[in-house]
Amino acid sequence: MIHFNKSTYIILALVTGFAVNCSTTAKRVGDFQAPNYSSVKFNDKLVVSYVPEAEAEIKSNNIFNENNFLNYYKSVLKEKGVISEKAKETIEIKINDARFRSEGVAIWVGTMAGADSIDLDLTIKDAKGKVIDQHKIEISYALGGFGGGPNSVRTDYFYKKITNLTLQQLGYPVD
Repeated sequence: MIHFNKSTYIILALVTGFAVNCSTTAKRVGDFQAPNYSSVKFNDKLVVSYVPEAEAEIKSNNIFNENNFLNYYKSVLKEKGVISEKAKETIEIKINDARFRSEGVAIWVGTMAGADSIDLDLTIKDAKGKVIDQHKIEISYALGGFGGGPNSVRTDYFYKKITNLTLQQLGYPVD
């Protein structure tokens, strides 16, 4: 029989904790056939909407700022050639659920306080407003401490993950 000492259990717990701290999923919803996104471009007038509970959570913290997010999101999508001011197709983001720890809790309690998370629907509409594609994106982040808990670190993580998952779902390469 193998016997482990206390430090082995602590290391195993930490490794397990880090393995499940951050996760992302993105998947197509419904029976939509992916348009040829290499030729479809999107208008730069992006729409963000919220389920009331998610809006209350977002407005009560300093993690997700809609204007800052949209500025980042648009700049990356423009850089990748996804956005064109003349395009008629649109991207709509609907935030269905959000949970964010306060900065103090994220730094001092970290993973034990649970994960920050955001769940959203990414909807693609054609020039006539008809839904042509839809994706469900879920992101969680539970790291804490002085390295992973500050609001700026968590904000950057969510902005980058939402943007990268959008690009992946549309078939564009990400860094």
